[in-house]
Amino acid sequence: MRELGEETGIVLDGAPLKDLGRFVYRRDKDLHLFAVRVPDDEVKLENCICESYFPRYRDGTMISEMDDFKWVSPLDVDRFASRSLSRLFQTTLSLTELHEPL
Repeated sequence: MRELGEETGIVLDGAPLKDLGRFVYRRDKDLHLFAVRVPDDEVKLENCICESYFPRYRDGTMISEMDDFKWVSPLDVDRFASRSLSRLFQTTLSLTELHEPL
């Protein structure tokens, strides 16, 4: 919930999260992922803002963790997610299968 707030500005009061587990993301980082379904009118993308920054590798300039916010179908996530996250969804965690029971 903290990461969701920092990276999107979205606050979900007591949302029923589905724990998806911990996954190897990169050699130096694991992800603990959760899923939740919210009503279409509960989250407005135009209100999303990222307050989480990291230093760009080549020059140390602080840049936002999020470039943009967009709703996409599970089949289109690879077009917008990082390579590491896309690889996780392709090999370990099927978004299409996950999307159905939510």
